[in-house]
Amino acid sequence: MPRGAYTASFNRVLILPRVHVEDQGEYVCRVYNDRLSIENSVQLTIQATPNFTIPLVDKHMDDHADLTWTCEAFGIPDATYSWFKNGKLLDMYTLSPEERDHYTIQDNVLNIRHVDSERDQGMYQCRARNQLKTTYSSAQLRVLCEYLYILFQYSTVQCE
Repeated sequence: MPRGAYTASFNRVLILPRVHVEDQGEYVCRVYNDRLSIENSVQLTIQATPNFTIPLVDKHMDDHADLTWTCEAFGIPDATYSWFKNGKLLDMYTLSPEERDHYTIQDNVLNIRHVDSERDQGMYQCRARNQLKTTYSSAQLRVLCEYLYILFQYSTVQCE
């Protein structure tokens, strides 16, 4: 029996006050007396809305560095993922050939090769969706670059 489960109405009703994923499975009820035994079962299936276990976090990247961004959500049924940049879907089928070399998406992982301050800065979102709910995790990408200052000293500042 799951933790916290109890019966009521002379053991005729099973109550699970806080159902957890691990409570899913087959439950069997047996009724018997001296002459007769009857058994019936029910299958308990748990579903869960997607909940981010690894949300996106803001990134500050050097110009031309490679970025790998991962998000992860737990849900039952499993979540499917989509990526957005500034509210626009990053769809591998609609990206230009040049953009397909720049962005690589594999489920919940987004790779950006050689981030560029003019092209890549912005708000990114990872969408996790199952039949119950759609949820988003958002983060900002800022690309840093180096400028040569007088006296040949380098300083890292945000590229404009």
